[in-house]
Amino acid sequence: MLPHAPLLPPLVWIAAATASGIALHAHWPAPWGPSAGVLAVLVAVWAGLLRRGWEHLGAVLALGACAALGFVHAAAADARQPSWPAAADGRRVEIRGAIRAGPEPGPHGWWAVVRVRGLRVAGAVPRGRRTGMPPWEAPLGPVEAAAGLVRATGRGPTPAVRPGDEVLLRGRFRLGRPAGNPGERAERDALRRRGLAGVIALDRDRGLEVIGRAGWSPRAAVGAARRRIVEVTRRAQPDPHAALVLSLLLGIDAFLPPELYQRFTQAGLVHLMVVSGAQVAIVAGVLAALAGALRLHPWVRAGLVGTGIGTFAALVGWAPSVGRAVLMTGLALMAATVGRQRDPATSLAAAALGLLAANPAVLFDVGFQLSFAAPWGLLYLAPVLAATVGAVPAWAARAAPPAQGVAAPAATGGRVIGARRILAAVVAGLAASLGAQIAVAPLLALHFQSLPAAGLVANALALPIVASLVPVGFALLAVVLLLPDLGGALLGLLRPATAALVWIAERTGGLPWAVVTTPPVSAPVAAVAYLALGAAVAAGRGTWRPARSVRTGAAAVLVGASAIWLSAAVRPPSVLLVTVLDVGQGDAILIQSPSGRVALIDAGGDLDAAATGRDVGRRRVLPALRRAGVRRLDVAALSHPHEDHVGGLPAVVENFPVGVVLDPGVPHPSPAYLRLLGAIQGGRIPHRIAREGMEVDLGAGVRLSVLYPPDVPPAVDDDPVHARGLVARVQYGAFAALLTGDVEDGVEEYLLGRGVVLESVVLKVGHHGSRTSTSAAFVAAVRPRVAVLSVGADNVHGHPHPAVLDALWRAGARIYRTDRHGAVRIESDGVVLRVRPHRGEPAPGPDAVRLP
Repeated sequence: MLPHAPLLPPLVWIAAATASGIALHAHWPAPWGPSAGVLAVLVAVWAGLLRRGWEHLGAVLALGACAALGFVHAAAADARQPSWPAAADGRRVEIRGAIRAGPEPGPHGWWAVVRVRGLRVAGAVPRGRRTGMPPWEAPLGPVEAAAGLVRATGRGPTPAVRPGDEVLLRGRFRLGRPAGNPGERAERDALRRRGLAGVIALDRDRGLEVIGRAGWSPRAAVGAARRRIVEVTRRAQPDPHAALVLSLLLGIDAFLPPELYQRFTQAGLVHLMVVSGAQVAIVAGVLAALAGALRLHPWVRAGLVGTGIGTFAALVGWAPSVGRAVLMTGLALMAATVGRQRDPATSLAAAALGLLAANPAVLFDVGFQLSFAAPWGLLYLAPVLAATVGAVPAWAARAAPPAQGVAAPAATGGRVIGARRILAAVVAGLAASLGAQIAVAPLLALHFQSLPAAGLVANALALPIVASLVPVGFALLAVVLLLPDLGGALLGLLRPATAALVWIAERTGGLPWAVVTTPPVSAPVAAVAYLALGAAVAAGRGTWRPARSVRTGAAAVLVGASAIWLSAAVRPPSVLLVTVLDVGQGDAILIQSPSGRVALIDAGGDLDAAATGRDVGRRRVLPALRRAGVRRLDVAALSHPHEDHVGGLPAVVENFPVGVVLDPGVPHPSPAYLRLLGAIQGGRIPHRIAREGMEVDLGAGVRLSVLYPPDVPPAVDDDPVHARGLVARVQYGAFAALLTGDVEDGVEEYLLGRGVVLESVVLKVGHHGSRTSTSAAFVAAVRPRVAVLSVGADNVHGHPHPAVLDALWRAGARIYRTDRHGAVRIESDGVVLRVRPHRGEPAPGPDAVRLP
């Protein structure tokens, strides 16, 4: 049993109440004016209760006032958000402003943050129409008032600009897409949490023009230092060693190969790829040790450590984890300097309040949440775990064999003490790693539906290496800034450490059990998990002493509730679910049978993935599948090997067990298709060529039938890949859904001529609504009641074409579009059809339709 400690310091209650008020505003937003009135009333009542001597009731009301203060603070922050013209979203704009941060280089271009001072929006141009006019010559409207920060992204080499420079930006602007799939975070909200109004993708030509140069500033000096370090490191060292050095020391992970980043994620080492509190602690520890060795005065020591970690934070950026660590270290320095006792819980709460005061929206940042959960696990859960197994060293020491001869007592005592120290150190290290892993587990399950089971072993091996690499690395970076050639050569001294980290990540991340997929976890379930952990810590520390019957009953209730939740979470749906996922300008269709079998047709992709490095599979498809409760794919089918259909499929087959992969077998040089074939071969996944007449039994009466292509595809359509694409039909009772991929009117005519049964209540519209597909004759044969278009917002192809929408409307189909409705979920028990769009207004018509 650990020494008795008070339940929670007052500042922890204040921070928790403030955070609850911010969270309440996120769910029920209200103007800050009325909220401030409620806060004033609460404060007045609280003061009255204190005057009457009702301290306990006054304490409760004080927490309510803190919650109201958090609510008002969040409302006021929302009111300060910049107001942008709605017409600018998805349109070409010209922005005048000043560089605030960056530019930062990346493997596919660069980015910078710009403070906006003026905005001009281009006039509307009919979609899909090529005017032959260069984009920068498109007519622009008048200058409109705009303020705030935007993120500018460009291709090619990093431009020679620095913070403070006046610039003119030209490109396509977007406010950020809303959440497209269930449980997905809206890009717009993520931008707002970072204080950004939106993103502008700059034109390739004349996208950035410098119209005024700024003088020297600390921000410009920091940016120049970062750029020099990146240039020297990448010139002097090969990848992945250079990429690892930049990621570990500066938090620049843009140069890491995707495969290596995936291995670090699977091994539970991804927190090393971003600068976090661990690096701040290492820097502070080294500086404190140096100050102690020099016997500096306590105030001088505090100034040295504070200046060092402040410079470090300015160099790597003020991420939530870095801000939390800097604030906690600063508080610890103040307490040590003035001779006050340090309280970790109070420091954590003070750091949380400081970050929330600067930006209340940071509460919903995953990095912020993890940066507080992990230290809590280290400070409170790890000691309880170590105390629980504290008898192990004594037991092991008693088991040590006695020495022989006259020196036996001394030798035995030495062996006992040595065994105790070694095992105590091992237990403490494992308890620290396990405590941090357990503390972040509910958050990882909530946000990512997966847990790095290999993280305990991987972190135990990697953290000592990082602890030595970081201080040496920063010393070498100082040399890089002063003597670039010498510093670049000396960075080679870090290669054994980076090679060891790569080896650990590959060995542990490649284990079959490295990542455990969890059922979908909601915020209330995660909250209950943390309450249970808090109760366990309180009992272990002695701050909560329940009777044995209470402990037994609580444990029984928790186990029973967990079993009920787990059985409900993994239970297959009671109806057939066909979900057209929102993956932008691409296709991804998830089919979940009542039998529990699952099929996935396509997995989206980005046509510019090779240039941008975006992997839709990892970013959107994998999370959507995990939130849908998918743990295995019985069938993964590819309609054709274009990037907007195959781009995300390699990530899927690399992260899920797959029964069989169906593929029309069209040779194509698409990078994602080649990667898919490599993943199939490497994972020894059964691979079959899809042909007309093939049927897949998904159980419970659900059948997936291949209608096209035949063994010898006909010579139709201009695009040979589309002409050999997959057409499939899902049937369950009276329900049928026709999935047409990107086939065009030539294939449609072929199917009509062959007399294939096409009639289906649901039509996944071909080729994203292109005018080359979905002819009136084809729609008449299908007779759809529901038509779903998988299409990206403001796409440059002009999809969907008005003629296609008109044909569907005339056929009486209810039209759903992923760019407006997000993911479209279709449910049927074989008798009744229901359509549930993720967002937006449902199409006109009854909610449930009885099938003939």
